[in-house]
Amino acid sequence: MTEPPADPPEETAEPGMIGTTPSQRQDARDPADVAIEFSWRYFEPIDYHAGHRMTELGIHTDLIGTPEHEVGIEHAAFHPHQRNAGGVSPEGRIVVESGIFNPTLMEPLGPEASQAWGKSRLRHRLDAIIAHEYEEGQRGTHEDAVEHAPNTKLPIYDESRELLRVLRKGEQRQR
Repeated sequence: MTEPPADPPEETAEPGMIGTTPSQRQDARDPADVAIEFSWRYFEPIDYHAGHRMTELGIHTDLIGTPEHEVGIEHAAFHPHQRNAGGVSPEGRIVVESGIFNPTLMEPLGPEASQAWGKSRLRHRLDAIIAHEYEEGQRGTHEDAVEHAPNTKLPIYDESRELLRVLRKGEQRQR
């Protein structure tokens, strides 16, 4: 006679899930590393969509993307190896970075900002990043971009504007 199966561990986080969730494991990987790996794996379609969205928002093609020859990027709107959400060159050229896929990226800004970022849809994060970097390129400083991005003239989603407002509050608390 066979023995009945053992009961699943008590620490299951969701009904039907057996065992410890990936985020609860001791060997859980850094979300930033996972975001970079994902970004390299899907670099081409992500780059296409990032550049396409910038075009849809009315950003001039001269301000979309940069090269980064050290890592083999001739020209791209998406830089998978960078851990931030985005960047802007001194000339105002905008890139989106792997941090768009990191749900914990905004933890330094406090729980409200972290939760808002972590729960946001990808399209809203993308618009928020583009608006922030656009404003930084136009205004010259990160601080000015934080202040003005929620009210950017770019036609971003309302949810992206709200995300930018929450992130602005987090940044203001850090000062």
